[in-house]
Amino acid sequence: MSNANDFVLQGSGLVKEFVQGATTLQVLRGASIAVRGGERIAIVGASGSGKTTLLQVLGGLDLPTQGTVRIAGSAMNELSDAERGSLRNSAVGFVYQFHHLLPEFSAATALTEASSSRHPSGMTTSPLEVPCQQAQVP
Repeated sequence: MSNANDFVLQGSGLVKEFVQGATTLQVLRGASIAVRGGERIAIVGASGSGKTTLLQVLGGLDLPTQGTVRIAGSAMNELSDAERGSLRNSAVGFVYQFHHLLPEFSAATALTEASSSRHPSGMTTSPLEVPCQQAQVP
């Protein structure tokens, strides 16, 4: 069992560049972050500042041009595509805004359904169900 003080997500020296023709756009420039189990964070910034790119890199959807992301202790750049997908499925959750949400579900239902669908073990209560109820998500 992991200790609440253990880092569940670490990103160090993250650089992400996009190249189009002769132009290179550096979106992330040496970003670093460390998140402990149970910790809540917010990533805020102006439109176009790299928040989505940072989240995609931290969530293992994209690899950084330089630097390392560790999820649950595993370095994402050392894993195959299949291993990254498996780790994302077991350790990372994404909650999208606007067009990715299903209108027929409340936020609480969408979160609990997505979370419990990952666990073929027959779990009847999603780990997100209680926090959603406590937060009184409609």
